[in-house]
This record gives sequence, C-alpha cells and structure tokens, in this order.
Amino acid sequence: MVLTFITLKSDYWETLNLQSDDIEAIYNHLLEIETPLSVDELATVLITDRLASEGKAAERKRSEGGKVYLPKEAYEVGDKLVFPNLEWKAGIVTNVRDARSYNDTSHSVIAVEFEDGSTREYASDLEDHQLNIPPEVDKNDPMLSPEGILDTYGDSIISKLREALLDNDDFVYIAGKWFPRALLVEVNVGNLNLAEAILDMNNGGPLSTTRILEMVEMPEGVNIKLAEFSLDQAMQEDNRFDEVGSSGKVAWFLKRMEPESVQKTPLFLRYSPIGYPEDVLDEQMMALAQRLDDELSPMSAKMDAKKGEAEVTLIFPHWRSGTLPLSPKLAHLFPTAYESPRVQFKLIDGDSGEEFSGWVV
Repeated sequence: MVLTFITLKSDYWETLNLQSDDIEAIYNHLLEIETPLSVDELATVLITDRLASEGKAAERKRSEGGKVYLPKEAYEVGDKLVFPNLEWKAGIVTNVRDARSYNDTSHSVIAVEFEDGSTREYASDLEDHQLNIPPEVDKNDPMLSPEGILDTYGDSIISKLREALLDNDDFVYIAGKWFPRALLVEVNVGNLNLAEAILDMNNGGPLSTTRILEMVEMPEGVNIKLAEFSLDQAMQEDNRFDEVGSSGKVAWFLKRMEPESVQKTPLFLRYSPIGYPEDVLDEQMMALAQRLDDELSPMSAKMDAKKGEAEVTLIFPHWRSGTLPLSPKLAHLFPTAYESPRVQFKLIDGDSGEEFSGWVV
C-alpha cells in the first residue's frame, strides 16, 4: 500500500466546515483573476487551497516533530519521532527493551509517549517490515485531486460553499457567478438610462450584456468580464430591468415592455384552492386527472426525460389564456434559469418556420 503524504481523516470532506481562511482564499483568488466564477468553479479553488494547506501542515509536523519512524532504525530514550500512518503525530521514546519475534529474528521494542499522554509500543531494529518503505505521494489517488473529491463529495461541498457566500456581504451573485463587491466597476445613472434606451430601441429585448456594453461607455482599461458583471449587478438592482436568460446566459428585457400576461397571472389562470376528500376519487377520475395534466394537480403525470416530445391536453383556462401548463410532463421541453422567475425564448412554427417569442413564468 502506498502512503500519501497528506493523510486526511476518512470523513474529512463529509464533515467539512468552512472557515474564514477558506473564504479569504476564494476572495483573494477572485481578486487575482478579476473574473467572476460559478460556485462549482469556486469549489475547485476551495479544495485546491485545502489540499495545499493540509500538505503544508503535514510537512510542518514532519519537520518539527523529529525523525520519521521506520521499524528498521534503532532509537534511544529521548528521541523525538513522527508517525506518517498516524497523521504525523509526534511522540518521545520513553523506553527501549529487547524483544524476540515469532521467527526468532532479534529486534527491539520502543515505548513512545504521545502529546496527548497515551503510550504505544513499536518495533525497532527490524529490517523486514512494510513500514520501512518511506511514505510517498500516490499521484493516482482520486482523493488528492480536486476533480476526484468533487466527484465524490461535490454536492455537499458546493451546498456549504453556496450558503457561506450568500451569508457574506463581501460577495455579489448574479446569473450563477460570484465576485467581490469591492472590485465592481462604478455604474452610474447615465449608464443605466442609456441601457434602458438601447433596450427600448430593440423592442424591449432580450439583449446580452455584451451587446449593451458595446453602446454603454465604461472606464477604459477595465477587464471586460468585470465590466459585464458590474453592469449586470447594477441592472439587477434597478427595477426597470428584468434578467430573462436561461441558465448560464444573461439576457436583459425592459419590464414595462413585457407582455401583461408575463407580469401578471392571466385572469383565467388565477386559482384559489378548493378542499375535497381524496377518497371519493375512483380510479377513472384519477386517470382523467392525470390525463389532463393540470400543473396544479398533485397527480400530474411523470415526465419521460428520454423523449424529446410531450402530449398536452389543452384545458379551457390555458386555451383561453393562450398558455401551456408548466407541468412535469412539459417542463423538460422549456428552458430554465438559476433564479429568474421569467425566461424569454423563441418558439418556431414547425410548418411555416415562423419565429415568435415565448415565456416561461
């Protein structure tokens, strides 16, 4: 078995608690690259920094603790030793005695007292022992690479990191990306008024931040990614604008030019729950409810993610409103967003090829 230089507890990543040093490392990394990153990308930064820190700590323990324990070496009372297989715990030799093994090979036994007061005995002067192989780094160990760690513990690490960033006012989040608030470029009222005029001239949008920046003057020499993120943040805090891009894409629209049915629930889709005893529904009634696939029904049919098509029964409220239900059976056909309650996209008539706007609300 090859020993790794960094010996972490088996539950190290499962029980990970983020410290101020972790957040500071992420903050400094973003300052250095001047580019907003997603929480997944920042999780890689976090893990890389943790591995480096643990490596330095292990090296410090190894160098400060004394000699590395190897069974083949001879030791004297008072020698300071460190034990790689015990996460580099340090101890002092308190006793040396002769011993004889089962195969009559003479060797010695040393008693070692550790810093916590515990005492254990180890062999010395013993040539044939697996611990005589010096510890080395197993470069193929997946638990020593950010990719391998993310594959195994990614969901937990990313969840904890996202929560920590949301609780920290030093970071700004928009469209799935994070960046230090202190580095944002100043976006003034004039810039925002110009952005509004640009969207107005383009039928309200949608336009990407890159397109808007082509016509909005920002300070010279500013990193383009930083300029885009700063404008995104300023527009997000201005209620004139609506971010309507799908996941991973930023697209802006003027709220006042959005269809009324996007801003307000259409009259025929407004719903007030009515209680009913479920035990009165027979199998035929439940089958009908599933066939109708009302998005408000708890019996909505399960979607088949493998299919690129779906069948919908157009009930009166949606027929009258010109809408489709966002039910599980249909939802996988439409774009989604990280946080935005509205996503604008294009529908294409399969017969004529005509394009027209659609909205996910």
